[in-house]
Amino acid sequence: MKKFIYLLIIPFLLLSCSLESQLQGKWQSENGMHTIEFLKDRTVIVTTFGFPLSATYQNLGNNRIVFRGGGYLGGIVGDQPAKVTIQKNKLTLSFDNGMTLNYVKLK
Repeated sequence: MKKFIYLLIIPFLLLSCSLESQLQGKWQSENGMHTIEFLKDRTVIVTTFGFPLSATYQNLGNNRIVFRGGGYLGGIVGDQPAKVTIQKNKLTLSFDNGMTLNYVKLK
């Protein structure tokens, strides 16, 4: 029975790690107006007009993450779940509120 449980859990963990490793790095919006950087410690830094804002993210599985802002901003915005699509060097974040953001990976 233990082996069966491990066989169910291990693929999920590998897929979760895979998404996080694909997200890591700096991405620029298609219009060049802002960047988003995913760090190994699950911190996200969004820079718009030279002003950085930081938040955290959690991998929910099934190519979904949730952004969590801290402090005053987090209290206003709340958790922001999104579907993640990564194809080659392109990232699409499709938020539950209908907003979609497209990025290109910076080298």
